[in-house]
Amino acid sequence: MVRGAALYEAWRKVRENGQKSVSLETQNAVREFEGSAPKHLRRIDRHLRLETFHFTPQIGILKKRPGKKPRPLVVGAIPNRIVQRAILDVLQAIPAIDAILKTPSSFGGIKGRDRKEAIAAACRSIQAGGRHFIRSDIRDFFTKIPRQIVLDFLARHVQDAKFLDLAKRAMETTLENLDELGEDAILFPLGLEGVAQGSPLSPLMGNILLVN
Repeated sequence: MVRGAALYEAWRKVRENGQKSVSLETQNAVREFEGSAPKHLRRIDRHLRLETFHFTPQIGILKKRPGKKPRPLVVGAIPNRIVQRAILDVLQAIPAIDAILKTPSSFGGIKGRDRKEAIAAACRSIQAGGRHFIRSDIRDFFTKIPRQIVLDFLARHVQDAKFLDLAKRAMETTLENLDELGEDAILFPLGLEGVAQGSPLSPLMGNILLVN
């Protein structure tokens, strides 16, 4: 289960990412939380222990893209992000998930791997005689992930029912600005499928799905 030390480590990562964000709202939210971080973290820890922690509704943002539908990004409150990040850290330490993250051909959302690593792998393949490649792009991938497949996989490797319930709730998307989004709200994963783009858990869920 997610507890004190894990929350502090998760907060450190959320703070680091938030300080680098191009969003002034995110930077301000991190700064405000940081002003009383120990108190906030103790409160989150208490709610988790008492099983009274609730993920608050998030903000949906439509990022415009030339010639394409807007990208539906979701911004959660700092406590949401901390708990999601802590869940991610716990899950990544599970042997079955660690094995998935070590898949040689996977690079997205994996610590220590980025575009440079992907390019280097392609170069090694070419040097070894590779002459062809397969290009694919799964349309609206994150918003169409069948969450139940991911949850079923986790249930086979995690024995803590309370932790699984917390993870399940962490994957759900609820928005507080639905009226503002209007008809475009349909672009967000509000039903049984999909995970929010912007959630710390979305890359891991994608990697689990692609291997199962």
